[in-house]
Amino acid sequence: MFQTLCSKIVQVALHKNVNDEKQILEQLAAHFGFETLIANLPQRKVCKALKLVTPSELATSLGITYDELRWKLSTGEIPHPTFRLVRRSYYTQREARQIKSRCKRMK
Repeated sequence: MFQTLCSKIVQVALHKNVNDEKQILEQLAAHFGFETLIANLPQRKVCKALKLVTPSELATSLGITYDELRWKLSTGEIPHPTFRLVRRSYYTQREARQIKSRCKRMK
């Protein structure tokens, strides 16, 4: 149903000679809401496009196990991810860099 509605809006936009992709996206976001649009896209592609970092990837880059990362999250040593897609949480590139530099200073 969501895809059908999106395709109808795109068809209407194209019929009205709205050929600017940004305008089409703005109309879709205005109609459905940004979060709904993002939630209905393939998560892997969204993560790749936004360069998001999974907690598991962060743990690997820190040289610790995922369980160690979870422990550090629970103790507050590492902040929880702030970016959510559907039911999963991710770190932005900036957050991941800040955590890495803080962990290097702690060693």
